[in-house]
Amino acid sequence: MTIVTESRRHARRSPARFPLEPLAASDRREGVSDLVTGTFMPVAPFGNLPLCSGPGRTAMWWRAMAVISWAVLAAGLDQLSKWAILTQVMDPLRAIEITPFLNLRLGFNYGVSFGLGSGVLENWPGLLAAFKLAVAGGLIIWAICSPRLFERIGLALISGGALGNALDRWRQGAVTDFLDLHWAGWHWPTFNGADIAISAGAVLVLLAAFPHGSGQGAATARERRAMARQTRRERG
Repeated sequence: MTIVTESRRHARRSPARFPLEPLAASDRREGVSDLVTGTFMPVAPFGNLPLCSGPGRTAMWWRAMAVISWAVLAAGLDQLSKWAILTQVMDPLRAIEITPFLNLRLGFNYGVSFGLGSGVLENWPGLLAAFKLAVAGGLIIWAICSPRLFERIGLALISGGALGNALDRWRQGAVTDFLDLHWAGWHWPTFNGADIAISAGAVLVLLAAFPHGSGQGAATARERRAMARQTRRERG
């Protein structure tokens, strides 16, 4: 009687569980989530790095390629615009009025975005470049793991902007700035294309925090379809 009572007491304390079936070797590689049995295997975008989960290796690689493409696009456009300013537009050096509130004016930033911390960081360009490269890499991994489309694009843009400015510091010790926004005699600190990418990315990350318009539904639907196709192939 005591044994039965203890067994029943243990059963009351134990949460209800669905029966789990062992995954096939291909499932373990692909990271398939079986909606019937509840079995789930995490997927890492690079090798066996256990950082995030997703619908399968193929889908995660496509997601990684999209994120990296956005980051490379942001960094590439930033570097191209700086090359044009340094070698074509500002030769000879001058200020160019584009609109009543925007000028092209060459400057060099030894701090972070918009000239912040220039006096403190001027003597440590390599250290700041290495830090920005590490931040860019971390943001890329975060973006690949994110299920929200807007957040992935935003983080990729921030990473690309950080990479663009890090390349400037590594090459010349300072970041090339050339956009001078002003109004009624007041001038915003000069900035560049990388700063625009970082700002736009931050806005997208904030938008992704809202339940509507974040692109999460579309991304989740695509991942569900990929999971369903993978499950059908394994069971077929």
